[in-house]
Amino acid sequence: MINADAIAIHLNPAQEVFQPEGEPWFRGVIDKLRFIKKVANRPLIVKEVGNGISMEVAKALASKVSPDAIDVAGTGGTSFIRIESIRLELLMRPMYSVDGEYQLHYLYVR
Repeated sequence: MINADAIAIHLNPAQEVFQPEGEPWFRGVIDKLRFIKKVANRPLIVKEVGNGISMEVAKALASKVSPDAIDVAGTGGTSFIRIESIRLELLMRPMYSVDGEYQLHYLYVR
């Protein structure tokens, strides 16, 4: 195990929703955070990348998980939602192919 001073868990639900290969399944996050806090034997820091943490989410985390710190920053800087939307536009950009009968087909890169 890494001899870290703390464990920082980065939550990124918006990015997962917008990524073509994202994994937008968020069930059990509170239970998993509680488990990590219990077994890591290190301070637990919870943060959200890209959008920050709302007052409501911070209160829920504080009451249900009791992390040692909640990093509520996240606005400004790099917008991963914008990056993912640009990636999606590039991935879904039509590419063209012509078959033996010279018919135009749209191919979408995924």
